[in-house]
Amino acid sequence: MNKDLDERLVPNGQYRDALNIQVSTSEGSDVGAVENILGNVKKNKRLSGGATWSDNFGLTNAQCIGVVQDSQNEKIYWFITSDSVDAIMEYDQATELVVPVLVDTNNVLNFSASNYITGVNVLEGLLAWTDDLNEPRIINIATFKAGTPTQGSALGLHTQVYGRNFINTDITVIKPKPKNAPTFTASSSQRTGNGSGINPVYATKDFTELVSGEYVPLEVGTSTGLSTNTAHNWQVGDIIILTTQRVNEDKFELKYQVRAEVTAGSGSSATITILSLSQDMSKGAYEWTCLLEEDEPMFQFLFPRFAYRWKYKNNEYSAFSPWTKAVFVANKFKYESSACHNLGMKNNLRKLVIDGFET
Repeated sequence: MNKDLDERLVPNGQYRDALNIQVSTSEGSDVGAVENILGNVKKNKRLSGGATWSDNFGLTNAQCIGVVQDSQNEKIYWFITSDSVDAIMEYDQATELVVPVLVDTNNVLNFSASNYITGVNVLEGLLAWTDDLNEPRIINIATFKAGTPTQGSALGLHTQVYGRNFINTDITVIKPKPKNAPTFTASSSQRTGNGSGINPVYATKDFTELVSGEYVPLEVGTSTGLSTNTAHNWQVGDIIILTTQRVNEDKFELKYQVRAEVTAGSGSSATITILSLSQDMSKGAYEWTCLLEEDEPMFQFLFPRFAYRWKYKNNEYSAFSPWTKAVFVANKFKYESSACHNLGMKNNLRKLVIDGFET
């Protein structure tokens, strides 16, 4: 306070006059009112059971190394270190009781009288702090209070969380995460074996018949036999797609397709009922590529990778695990000159099993 200079000449950091008052900024009816600033009152520190604790809570060489006020809930939290115990205490202004929030008898907190806790905050039920000695810490106040005894020799009992003594990973801001990527099994089909996905079987078949002296495609609904070059994996009720192509006299490539339902068969033979077929098909025992009709592949134009993370009991989440390699099932090389595309580079992934999780 500088009373010697004119108020226009008082340097920064000094003041001319001061009164023990404040102007209320609340939203109530007393907004703008001038009030006396309340002083400090020494409080007796008592357990919830009513017993008075000594100033040092029965600890040897106890020292306060940090404090924070929770104005919203009218509570004060302070940090204590001693020869045998480190602790965090709570004072409730409404009940005038002191309750231990966290008691450490195993030197997990690693408090030091040489490192005061100046960075500390209370936010939405969380207490966060750093002492420039250990990595930043954070706890859920209610969770740790519930695991800390409040009667008798409370400061001699280590706080319990999740059914055990609390450990370092329970209080650090940086939480553990999965260290390994998940494993996966990728397939081009929901089935195994030949005749599905990217593993076709082949059959030589003429799908025309002689009608009035002219060869025409078989009628829809016709049942016919089919013999494949190797055992297939088809089942009764499956829909299979048969495709073939040929080059005509004018050097044009013609493509034919037959869609049929499997009604019987096993091994390398099957009986099929025609559901649809190309109507411009000419006579000929063509070699057909035969595949099970399945849903469109997943991620046809993507190279997906997968990872996972943990959800903790307090509903927070860990960082992601490492990612898998790209999950990609290539088809056979097929170059489309009109679009300059290799059609074999479409992802033919239809079945994906991800496992190998660390829990």
